[in-house]
Amino acid sequence: MKVVFRSSFLRDLKKIKNKETLKQIKELIDDIEDAENFSNLKNIKKLSGSDH
Repeated sequence: MKVVFRSSFLRDLKKIKNKETLKQIKELIDDIEDAENFSNLKNIKKLSGSDH
């Protein structure tokens, strides 16, 4: 799956000092990128009011 990040998200990541937290975020991003669609991801919920 293609993932695009806002520049503000990338700036926020740089502010995180806890290496374990950064590792967990990287693993989540890798899981999302490796998934073919949302149904392949666990713990994903559709936002209410969303048409997508």
